[in-house]
Amino acid sequence: MEERTILPWLSVSEPVSSLSHLAGAIAVALLASRLLEKAGDDPRRRRAVWLYLFGVGGMFVVSGTYHFLDNANPYRGLFWRLDHAMIWWTIAGTISAVQILAGLTLRWRGYVVWILAVTGMTLEQLTLEGLSMWVSPALYVGMGWYGIFPMVQLIRAEGVKFASAVFWAGVTCTAGGICDALEWPLLWPGVIEGHEVMHVLIAWGMAQFYRAVTNCAALPFRPYLQGDPPGEARPELEPAHD
Repeated sequence: MEERTILPWLSVSEPVSSLSHLAGAIAVALLASRLLEKAGDDPRRRRAVWLYLFGVGGMFVVSGTYHFLDNANPYRGLFWRLDHAMIWWTIAGTISAVQILAGLTLRWRGYVVWILAVTGMTLEQLTLEGLSMWVSPALYVGMGWYGIFPMVQLIRAEGVKFASAVFWAGVTCTAGGICDALEWPLLWPGVIEGHEVMHVLIAWGMAQFYRAVTNCAALPFRPYLQGDPPGEARPELEPAHD
């Protein structure tokens, strides 16, 4: 487990990292009902939203708790591992939500991102103690950019303007991953370092992803999502007019 020297505030071990993500968890809880309402009554769309909300909300709760606890707390190691695991879930859940809500994929293709996430999560958990601090951020960024494929589909279906939130969210989270991997910048040593900058960038990136997922949920329901065996031809999508 990585050990950093960050000045505590009151009983919070790493204040910026903890409070930024606990605030994110509160925001997810407040906005969840709006997103579920936009998803409608279709079971697959609602499942996609629940998987997305569980991932993002769970990541914020677990991350905020991990950084809240001090190094002597016996549960810190557990939350450290949960923190890493929930990142994989969040990436897969976000990509799946965009794919399903926007009607971009056949069912079997939607499984690919979860297979990648579970594989990455398992391998990382098995080797987590020995990994250099830059490895995990690099893995998350690489997995996140798997989303370039549905983003291209989204551009073709709905236009560049509609898909821009996905792109900028990805760029923001990538910048956060780079800051974490490089442990830079040291804006205020002992208070705001590279990891803290990453936390703020991830929170902002997740806000942009929420906007993108909400926009996708507001799209008309595509009937072919009711049943799509692997051999079924995908209907043409009409591009949105900006």
